[in-house]
Amino acid sequence: MKNFRDSCIEFLQDEDIRKDLREMLKPVIEIMYNELYLYLWLLCF
Repeated sequence: MKNFRDSCIEFLQDEDIRKDLREMLKPVIEIMYNELYLYLWLLCF
């Protein structure tokens, strides 16, 4: 019997699934980046 980690790794081995996952997460990441953009620059300085 496989554990959860092995199942996830096996699931993410497929390139199409990774592409779809990236496309689904892209808007969320952009929103987070836009909200944190100023703080990231301030942290750099």
